[in-house]
Amino acid sequence: ADLINMLNKFSDKPTIQCKLHDIALIYDSFNRLLSGKYIDSDDYINLLIDNLSHSKLLKEAEIWIDHFSSFSTQTIKLIEQLMDIAEVGISITMDPVKGNDHDLFSLSKRYFDCFYQSALNKGIKPEIIKIKRPGNYMHRSEELLFLEEQVYAYPYRRYPKKVSNIQIFAAANLNHEIQNMAIKVISLARERGLRWKEIAIICHDLDTYGSLIRRELQACGIPFFMDRKRSLSGNPIVE
Repeated sequence: ADLINMLNKFSDKPTIQCKLHDIALIYDSFNRLLSGKYIDSDDYINLLIDNLSHSKLLKEAEIWIDHFSSFSTQTIKLIEQLMDIAEVGISITMDPVKGNDHDLFSLSKRYFDCFYQSALNKGIKPEIIKIKRPGNYMHRSEELLFLEEQVYAYPYRRYPKKVSNIQIFAAANLNHEIQNMAIKVISLARERGLRWKEIAIICHDLDTYGSLIRRELQACGIPFFMDRKRSLSGNPIVE
């Protein structure tokens, strides 16, 4: 009834303009109206948060959270609740050096500060583990390493030496682009002796390029594995 009355209050206005306390009142009435009758995905997470303390499985467990670029408010609450009953490790991609591309990691820094402060508030002394660069880092092309550091940097620095490991090719259309790619792959195998598994083709839009790349590689007799997600609903076993 509260929800209906609140909605009727604004029904005669062409544009609904609510203040924050009005929105809060509508939302609170909405939740009370649905309480015990309906449940959605957010409610499942809230139920999990409320009942985590009763879990014997998670008590004193070691939990690692990896490969997340952002966290919703509800997810943050869930992780903070996990901190009370388990040992939680969270990996965050962040450059500790404040360079000319530090804004790129500003969101990561915000989540880092959030979790770090949450741990302190709970009386937990957080341990910071800095993951070193991979072992093959020094064997990578100097030009690619420079590009990695400067691609999002502003102001950027120019590469002082002659570039021999990076090429840019402008194609007339998609087919021309993919044909040139296949030629380059064959050239790497024939002229530089690389094995097929040592060559990677990175594409930002497999929905557009995927079928064309597959057709061209098959036509050239190049063995390949295409790492792309497929809809589970399209699997005959699921159907």
